[in-house]
Amino acid sequence: MGQSLAGELADTPGPAFADPTAATELGLGPLDGYRPDIQALRGLAVLAVVLYHAKVVFPGGFVGVDVFFVISGFVIGRVLLKRFAANSTATARRSGFSWFYVRRARRLLPALGFMLAAVILLAPLLAPLGGLPATSPTGVAAALFSANAYLFWGTGVGYFDPVAELNPLLHTWSLSVEEQFYLFLPVVLYLSWRLGKRRDRPVQSLRVFVISLIAGSFALCILLSYSGAISTQTGIRFAFFSPFTRAWEFAAGILIVVLPVRLLAPAKLRRVAIGVGLVLIIVPMLLLLSSSQIHSTAGLFAVLGTMLVIYGGTSPIQAQAGSEKGTAALAPAIWLGDLSYSWYLWHWPLIVFAAAFWPNSGSLPLLAAVGMALLLGWLSYNLIEKRFKSAHHKSLKRTVTLAACCIAAPLIAAALAPTLKHVIPDTPERLAQQRHVAERVGCDSGTPIGERKKPSCTWGNKAGGAPTIALIGDSNAGQFSEALIGAAETNGMSLKIGIHSGCPAVDLLVVTANETKAAAECLEFQNHTLRDLEADPPDVIILANSTSGYLVGSYALQSPSTGESAPVAERVQAWELAQERVLDRMLATGSRVILIAEVPKPVNWKNSATCSQLAIIIHPERCGFVDFDSRGEAPQRTAHGAETAAAGNAGAELWNFNELICPEGRCTARSSGQMVWRDDNHISIATSTALAKRSAELLRHPPE
Repeated sequence: MGQSLAGELADTPGPAFADPTAATELGLGPLDGYRPDIQALRGLAVLAVVLYHAKVVFPGGFVGVDVFFVISGFVIGRVLLKRFAANSTATARRSGFSWFYVRRARRLLPALGFMLAAVILLAPLLAPLGGLPATSPTGVAAALFSANAYLFWGTGVGYFDPVAELNPLLHTWSLSVEEQFYLFLPVVLYLSWRLGKRRDRPVQSLRVFVISLIAGSFALCILLSYSGAISTQTGIRFAFFSPFTRAWEFAAGILIVVLPVRLLAPAKLRRVAIGVGLVLIIVPMLLLLSSSQIHSTAGLFAVLGTMLVIYGGTSPIQAQAGSEKGTAALAPAIWLGDLSYSWYLWHWPLIVFAAAFWPNSGSLPLLAAVGMALLLGWLSYNLIEKRFKSAHHKSLKRTVTLAACCIAAPLIAAALAPTLKHVIPDTPERLAQQRHVAERVGCDSGTPIGERKKPSCTWGNKAGGAPTIALIGDSNAGQFSEALIGAAETNGMSLKIGIHSGCPAVDLLVVTANETKAAAECLEFQNHTLRDLEADPPDVIILANSTSGYLVGSYALQSPSTGESAPVAERVQAWELAQERVLDRMLATGSRVILIAEVPKPVNWKNSATCSQLAIIIHPERCGFVDFDSRGEAPQRTAHGAETAAAGNAGAELWNFNELICPEGRCTARSSGQMVWRDDNHISIATSTALAKRSAELLRHPPE
């Protein structure tokens, strides 16, 4: 948005626009001429939007988009109305609207296509992990002029929702609204003009249509924003993203174009109108807070203010450029107005990338991103916008080819983006979508180990007579899948896995809030599994649990005998006895029984959705993955005390991988270039795989 006003009429086709008296004959203000005041207003609008996104100065700067829409309506309305007025020539009739679409495509699509392709390709490394899934679809939709539709239908979140801020292409919604406006407005206005032409009242017909459009569109916007006619949030989101509820803002700009020249006030009153208009624009920018619901009323002030500023700068005779002194005073704003489209394109992706690399660092990184975006905008304006806009060859055929290339570039980038993930190191958010082997193939279930018929639940040497291993416990047992599969294969053994997430291998009722039935089913599952192992004992039985979670976490432990929950100290005692009972039962089968001690769990683990992969790779502590001393963590000490006591009393082996995962008790987010944990409760697949060698050694030579 914010295309250069200076060029809107400068490159208007000659023959059809040769009559300078068209506006006078229609009783309208000037339909051509450069308006530096509007270009300066465009500069103010883009500055407000950019600083709003950088979270400085303008808490209501989002209304700058409303200002853009009114300006676009005015500028395009002038161009089209002048064309309609000159449409009596054969040349004009033959050319149709191709001239309009050629100019729009050349002005907008090259810069947009380049930005979309670049952001889509950079997103896997630089975008927030939480916004990555929506980035490519938004880019594809933006390339097809429908980003607003995708954001409404495809994401289900509003513009002001925190999660929406993670999408580096969120800002393209307004570009799509504007492009939809460009696609349909010429035809609709022309039909209205032609209808009035039959009665020799074309301008009056346009006025009626424009006023009706403003009234209907604004009424729909208010209805959906405040009445709950659809549903509160759905209606608000539709009112924000839809071209139907934004049309009144474009039409407000067109209304100034079709305003009778006799209604233009004297110069002094018009200057007052400019002052009042600026107040109506700037006050909401400075005072309003972000809200999906107030955007319609906030937009009303901005729209009225923009109309007054445009009205105040309109001369009844000709479009005045203003005094040299006045124009010089507006020079910085005019310069920003010239760059507004390209600056708008680049500012939001760079702000999102900066926030993802320096999370929770305030506005300084965002302001740096704004400055970088201004530089990129300047380069884009001079190397892309101006080049394609002023190209000598503006034929329809060449422009269609250009448009196709601009649309194809983001689509190709979206197809390539997933392949880039494979060359970027893993991050917790990515690993959280991964599952250990037993989980992936369906061996983490409520089916007792003796009833599991799936061959995929058995690994290693499946030949008859091979030593056998059984792994039971909750998901903290499942996290050792890769380690034990590798160990079994190394030692020529067969491994069968019978884990069940959230269901520890202890003789104790583990009840989470309002889940007594599930806890009873868990206890029955473990008892059934133990009976299966007693009936057909393997050579080795390995158990593992998330012990600290049941002792000092949010779980309530109940004894099967008393059915009562207990304080932490009593939980620990009950757990030791319950764990010991299970170990005793398994040892009674003649099997070698091993309890794997709970491995360290990361502290201060935070959702890394707001961080980029680059931030986690370079500075994981920014995203909550801090180094810590596992020996100093109370939950770890409590769990190890209970496990050591249970294993010692029963006479079972106790394997402890703590020193391998956290050498000398020091735990880090990454080790050997790999993430150590996949989430706040499980080690990563890479870590589990790295434990295979030590597991194989322990199977051959039990610890003393």
